Amino acid sequence: MTLESPEDDADTSIGSRLRRTNRNIRKRRAVEDSEDESEIISDDEGNNEAGNAVSVDDAADLSSEDEYRPAQNKKRGGRKKRRIARSNHDEQLSNEGLRNVSGNIDEVEDFEENKIFEALSNSAKPVFELATEWIEAFTDQGEESENKKFDAVKDFVNFVLRSCGCVSLVKRHDVIDPDRADQTVTEVQELFLSQKQHEYPLGLGSNASIPEWKGFRARAAEFVEQIVFIASERGILYENDDFIDTIVSWLGSMSTVGERSMRFTATFYSLQLETTLCKIYTQSSTFIARCQRQLTSETKNLERLKSMARKPRNAKQREEAIQHRIEMISDNSLSYTKKRGILEKLVKDVFSTFFVHRYKDTNPQLRKECIANLGIWVKELPELFFKPVYLRYFGWLLTDPKASVRLQVLKSLIPLYQRPNSASALRQFTRHFKDTFIQMAVHESDTSVKVSAISLLGEMVKNSFLEDDETRKISSLIFNENEMDEGGERTIKELARFVSAVEQEKYSEFMEVRGSSLKSLKKSISLNLNDMLKFKLLFKVLDEGHQYYLHSGEVDGSEYEKLRQIAEALFIIPRYNMKNESLEFLISYILFDSSSVTEWSGTVRSSLELSTWDTTMILAFIYGITSSFVKESSTYRIVMSRRFHRNLSDIKDREYYLVKIITSLPKIISLVSTDVSSLAFASLIFCDLIKGESSGTNTFRETNQESLLVEIALLLLQYYAEADLPFTTLETDSQSYANSEAYPIGLFFQCLTDDYTEINIKIDSMLVGLHETLISSLDNTKLSEATNTVLKLLLIMQGDLLFDKVSKLFVGDVENLSKFAKSAVYSEHEDMENKKSFFVAIFDFLCRIITHTLIEVAISSPESLIQTENEQLEMYTERLSKAQVILETLESIIEDGDIGIFYKIAALKRWAEVYSFLQMVNKHCVVQYAAGSEGAEVLKRVFSDPIRGLNLEEKIPDSLEETLVSLFVSIETKYGEASGLLGDLTGDQSDTTETSTEEQNLLRYQLVMAGRALEMLAACDVFNGDVKFRVEKNKDTLGELYKKEIGNAYEEVEKLGKYLDHPTELDGLDANGDDEA
Repeated sequence: MTLESPEDDADTSIGSRLRRTNRNIRKRRAVEDSEDESEIISDDEGNNEAGNAVSVDDAADLSSEDEYRPAQNKKRGGRKKRRIARSNHDEQLSNEGLRNVSGNIDEVEDFEENKIFEALSNSAKPVFELATEWIEAFTDQGEESENKKFDAVKDFVNFVLRSCGCVSLVKRHDVIDPDRADQTVTEVQELFLSQKQHEYPLGLGSNASIPEWKGFRARAAEFVEQIVFIASERGILYENDDFIDTIVSWLGSMSTVGERSMRFTATFYSLQLETTLCKIYTQSSTFIARCQRQLTSETKNLERLKSMARKPRNAKQREEAIQHRIEMISDNSLSYTKKRGILEKLVKDVFSTFFVHRYKDTNPQLRKECIANLGIWVKELPELFFKPVYLRYFGWLLTDPKASVRLQVLKSLIPLYQRPNSASALRQFTRHFKDTFIQMAVHESDTSVKVSAISLLGEMVKNSFLEDDETRKISSLIFNENEMDEGGERTIKELARFVSAVEQEKYSEFMEVRGSSLKSLKKSISLNLNDMLKFKLLFKVLDEGHQYYLHSGEVDGSEYEKLRQIAEALFIIPRYNMKNESLEFLISYILFDSSSVTEWSGTVRSSLELSTWDTTMILAFIYGITSSFVKESSTYRIVMSRRFHRNLSDIKDREYYLVKIITSLPKIISLVSTDVSSLAFASLIFCDLIKGESSGTNTFRETNQESLLVEIALLLLQYYAEADLPFTTLETDSQSYANSEAYPIGLFFQCLTDDYTEINIKIDSMLVGLHETLISSLDNTKLSEATNTVLKLLLIMQGDLLFDKVSKLFVGDVENLSKFAKSAVYSEHEDMENKKSFFVAIFDFLCRIITHTLIEVAISSPESLIQTENEQLEMYTERLSKAQVILETLESIIEDGDIGIFYKIAALKRWAEVYSFLQMVNKHCVVQYAAGSEGAEVLKRVFSDPIRGLNLEEKIPDSLEETLVSLFVSIETKYGEASGLLGDLTGDQSDTTETSTEEQNLLRYQLVMAGRALEMLAACDVFNGDVKFRVEKNKDTLGELYKKEIGNAYEEVEKLGKYLDHPTELDGLDANGDDEA
C-alpha cells in the first residue's frame, strides 16, 4: 500500500508571503532533494549537502576532524572580558575549501551584542518577560511602529545568528524585504565562514558541557515557545500573517545553508516552533471539547425546563439565561474551531517546510533532532500525526548508518506502542517495518540500539503484533553466547523483560478461557495456583526459545552459565521476585506432589504439573538466586535494597534465604535423583554454597549448617555412584564437557575437602565399588558399563585430594586395562559407538595417571622429595614404571594398518602427551635438578631410573615418524575433500566429496588432534625431519581453530620445559599439566 505524503495537505498556507516563502525554499531544495522523498538515507556520510555541509559523529559531539574546540580567550580593548566558550573553526574552513580570513568577534570594532542572545545567556531576566517585550515591539502601533517591527525582526534574526556563533549580524534595512532573506543569509554565511573562531552556545560539540553555556539551549527553546504562545493568546498568530511568515522566512532560509552549525540552529528553532504549535492546537481541542460538554449540558437543561408541566415563576428568565449561555458557548466553540483550523494549516506548513527536508540531512545530529521532535508531535497531537503518513519517517530512519539516530527512532516509537488503544493506528506501520525491528534485535551491533529494539518488540507483544515463531526467535536470543559479551548484562535483562511480556500474554489468554475453572480450585492446595501457572508458562516460553536456539545451528558457550544469568535477570523482575518470596514459592512448587490432588482436570493438571524441563528450570532459578546471594552480586544488591521493596516493611536478611536453600536441598536432591540433568543443577547449587566464600568461610560454615553439608555430600555421592552418565570427553576447555551432566559432578569433586570423616569413608567405599564394577564389566565384556565407570573415575580425579586415591587403587591394573582396550577394538560383538567411547575413556584415564605423576614429581624440588614419605615415593615409582605398557599399546595401535583412523588419532593424541612429557622431564628435570643436589639420590631412584628404564630415545625411529606424518596427511586430505578446501591445500589432490556437517566436524576434530600431537612432539625435538613445518604448512587454510590449537600445543610443552628449568619463574602450572583457569 502506498503511503500518502503530508505535503499533499499543505497546499493551502497562511498568508501570501508564507506561500511564497515555501515555494522559494522548495525551489532551492529541489537541487539537493532531487531523489525520491521515500528513499533511505545513503550510507555515505561524506556527501556534503549543498557542497558545504560536513557530517558529524553519531553522538552529541562532532566528528574528530570537525569538532569545535575551545580557543584561548583574547583581551578586548576597553571592553569587559566575557566568559564565553570558543571553538576553533579552522578545520571546518579547510574542509570546505574556503579562504581562511580573519573576522572573529575580537576583531569586530564596536561590536554590539544582540540583546535577546545576551539576555538568554544568563538567567537574570525571565524568558516570558523577554518574549513579551519582543512581541510588543513587533506589534507596536505607535508612530515608529514600522521601525520597531523591523528592529524586532532584526533582533530575532541576529539572535539565531548569534546562537550558532556568527558575529556578522544584519541591520534593520536587511530585514525589510523578506523576499531578500535568501540573498541576505547567503552573504552572512560567507562572512561566517571567514571567522577563524566562533562561539557555539547550542553546544553541538564538546562545548555542550562548558558551564558558561549551561541552560542556554533550554532558555533559547523556551523563548521561541513563549513568543508563539503569547502571539496565540493575543490573537496575533491568527490575525497577523506577518508574524509567522517572518519567522518561517528567515528560519527557512538559514535551514538550507551549507554551513552546518547555522543549518542546525535554524532547524532546531523551527522544530521548537512546530512543537509549540502542536501544544496550542491541543489546548484548542481541549477547550472545544469542554465547550461541547457545556453545550450538551446547557441544552439538556433547556429541554428539561421547557418540558416541565408546572413551570416556575421565573421560567422565562431562566430560559433566556440558558439560551444566552448556549449562544456564548457556541460562539466560543466556533471561534476556537476556526483557530484550530488555522493552526492545523500552520502545523502542516511548518512540517513540510522544515522537517520533510531536514530529517534526511547529512548531519546525523540534525536527523536525530528531527526524529526526536516527531516523536513529541505524535504524542502531543495524535489526531494529526499518529497516522501512517507521518509514522513512515520513523521506519525510514531505522536503517540510518548512525547508531544514535537509530536509537532515537526506537526511543520515540516505544511510547507510541505503550499508548492505550494504539494498535489500530500502528498496525499498518508495524506490518511495513516489523521485520526491520526483528533484524535489529538479532543483528544490531550497538548495545543500546539492540536493547531498545528488544524493548520495542516487547511492547509489540502486548499489542499482539508478533507471531509465535517471531516471539520464539527473539526469546531464543537469551541463550545466545554473543549476548553475554560486552554490554551483555543489559541485553540479557531486556530479553528477560521480553520473555516476561510473552508469558504475561499467554497468561492472559489462559485466564480468559480457563480462569473460572482455575479460580474454583484455589482451595484445593495451599500453593497459589496463579503463581504456579505464571511460572509454568514462563518455563514454557523459555523452553520454546531454547528449542529454537538449539535448532539455529549457533550453539555455543556454557548452558549452565547461561541459565544462571537468565535466572538472575528474571529474579529482579517484580513479577517473578514476588517481594523476595519467589525462592520459597519455587522450593514449595518443586517439592509439591501434584498426584495427591484429585480435583484437577486433565487440562488443569497439564497446565500446572511440572515437566522435567520445568523442574530443571526451577533448579536453574534457585541456582541463579544462590549464586547471587553467595557472591553478593549486583542482583543481590538490587533485590535486597529498600528502593526495590518500597512498600515492604520487613526485608529478610541474606542468611535467611541461604539457610532456606540449604535446608531444602536434601529433599530436592532426593526428589530429582533419577534425573541427571536436574541433579547437575543441585550439584552446582551445592558447589556455590561450599566454595562461595564470605567472611573467610564457606556458606555452610558461615550459617552453622555443616551437618547438612555432610548430609548433602553423602546424598550426591550415593546418586553419582548409581547414575548412568552419558559419555562425554573430559577436556576442560571443551564445549561439550562444559554443557554435559559430567561438568557439575567434576566440579563437585573439586570442591570436596578431607575435613569430614563421613565423606572420606563414603568416597573410599565408592571407589572400591567402582573398581569391582570395572573389573567385573571387563570380565563380562560390558563396554557400556565399563565406560560409565571409567567416566565416574575421571570425574573423581578432578579433585586433587582424590587423585592419589584413584591412582593407588588402579595402578596395578594398568597393564590389563591397556591390553583389554586394544583387544576391544577388534571385537565384532560390541556396538561401534560403545567401543569408541570405551577406548577414548580408558586411555584418557590411564594417561592421566602418568602425566599427573610426572608433573607432580617434577614441580617438587629434590629437597622436598627427601621429606616425602617412602610410601608416596614408591607410588610415584610404580606409576612411572607403567608408562612403558601404555606407550607400547598406543604405538602398536598407531602402526596397525587394520585399525580405523578414529582409533589411530585417539591413540596418537594420548601417546604424544605421555611421550612428550616424559621427554621433557627426562631432558630438563633430571639433568637440572639431579646434578649435585641434596636430593639427587632420591630423585634418581624415584624419577630418573624408572624413566630411563623406558629406553626413551632422543629421536623416534624414522619408520614411526613416517607413520605419524602419513596419518596426519591422510586426515588432512580427508578433511580437505569434505570441506571443499582440498584445492587450497598443497599435497595430494582429489575430488571434493559430499559429507554431512557432523562428519565434517568429526574430521576437523581429528585433524586438530593429529596436528596438536605432532606439534607437542616437535616441541620436544624428537623428529629427524621437519615435521613442524609440515603440520603448520596449511594452518592459514585449515581455519582459526586448527591454527590456535597447534600453537597452544607447542607453547604448552615449551612452558613445561621453562618451568622445569626455572621453577620459580613460572606460576600457574597444576598437576595435570594445564594452566590454572
